[in-house]
Amino acid sequence: MHEIFATEPSETLSAAQEAIKRGYNEFKEGLSHAYRQIEDLENRTEAATRTIIASEPKREMLKEEIAKASQATVTLQAAQEQAHRTLKQAKNMLLGAVILIVLSLLRGGPGFSTSFMPRSALAWVSYHAASFMFGLRLS
Repeated sequence: MHEIFATEPSETLSAAQEAIKRGYNEFKEGLSHAYRQIEDLENRTEAATRTIIASEPKREMLKEEIAKASQATVTLQAAQEQAHRTLKQAKNMLLGAVILIVLSLLRGGPGFSTSFMPRSALAWVSYHAASFMFGLRLS
């Protein structure tokens, strides 16, 4: 700035015009750069919007798949619980059958000529073994 005023008025005017031109050119370049950035942001926004719109059906499909998977999980858990109950019943029936076979042998089954257990005790144990085998509750 001091250089501008230290010279002749015509040179000062010329230097000021040059400074104005440089400032104007820099302003134009900055403005042009800002417009390019705005245009780039608009393009990115449009692309992002298109991507979001295009992914909406996929998102809905994923929601449906998640719901199906959740339902399948619930069904699987119910099936596992049922299988566990069935296995427990089968185990009880097998144990009851073994008890009845043993009682039959103690009572004098095939190949046995004597009875090792009185009939009333045998009836009581057989009743309880059959109840256990078939999962009945005794009161």
